[in-house]
Amino acid sequence: MEFKKFNEIAELVGIAAIVASLIFVGMEMRQSQKIALADIEASFVSASVEIGSLISANSDVWARGIADEDLNDSDAAIFESILVALSDRNWSLQYQMRLLNNHENADGVVHEFAAYLHRRPGLRRAWAEREASIKADRELLNPWGDSITSSYIEMIVSDFSTLDQQK
Repeated sequence: MEFKKFNEIAELVGIAAIVASLIFVGMEMRQSQKIALADIEASFVSASVEIGSLISANSDVWARGIADEDLNDSDAAIFESILVALSDRNWSLQYQMRLLNNHENADGVVHEFAAYLHRRPGLRRAWAEREASIKADRELLNPWGDSITSSYIEMIVSDFSTLDQQK
């Protein structure tokens, strides 16, 4: 009889240990996600500072570009490099958020970028032309006809439509 009681106690202790380890794993996962989000935020801030420095160093080009004024070849190259940096930073941030299943914040990043582009006509035009060119190149290089679409791009274009209707 005592062996049976000892066996039951051992089973209860084993179950308690399993529950405790699952709780610990859950806490570790939550902590890992918080660390990942902090790392994402830090990289976003770092990229933003670098882009801000690039804009400051080329403020005349930036001002003319976002106003959709004509740029010479050299200035157009500078403006496009700023655009690429902005676009890549925002795409990367929303992608990382989606990997962490933080879809609401990922969508927010896309909406904010669409609004940012919308308020800067030259940047919006340059972004749209660049994306159209990339899409055309992908379709040309993909002879099987499979369409490569991006929900990121589609969301921004959809946001443009919504924002255009508000004018």
